[in-house]
Amino acid sequence: MENVLPAIVAFAIMLVSSVTMVTTADRSIDSLATSWKAMAESADRRHSSRLESSGSAVDFAGTGVTIDVVNAGGTAIMFFDRMDVIVEYTTTLGVREIVSLEYVAAVPAADQWTVTAISPDAYDPRIVNPGETMELSLRLANALEVGAINRATIAVPSGAAVSVSFTR
Repeated sequence: MENVLPAIVAFAIMLVSSVTMVTTADRSIDSLATSWKAMAESADRRHSSRLESSGSAVDFAGTGVTIDVVNAGGTAIMFFDRMDVIVEYTTTLGVREIVSLEYVAAVPAADQWTVTAISPDAYDPRIVNPGETMELSLRLANALEVGAINRATIAVPSGAAVSVSFTR
């Protein structure tokens, strides 16, 4: 009889421990499933994003570059300030420079860029929907060397990117 009470207590402790372990495991599995779903959704957005270049031009002074980028994916582009625009170019002094340009909503100054037009901007103003083209205006601090091959890389937050080569 003196062994029955400790056995019941030991059984109760084992039962509570088992329930706690199962509950913790269930919560961990739920957390893992939620994380896995979020990762899959992020991958889907990244895979449904695609950019293409449809042309570029350099102004007479050699410091202004216009690039047309088509949203060829399935995800809208709306946060221009979160985009990356990196330009690798040769200056008139023959110096090779790599510059990350800053986004501005107004007319760009040196080492800045902006979106000057979206076409056809039929719905969702100032959002580049799939199939629409955005015209980027880049302003460099130094003029481009005539005949040198330069490159701009444009990347959106979803991970899609396009590289565009241009010359003066």
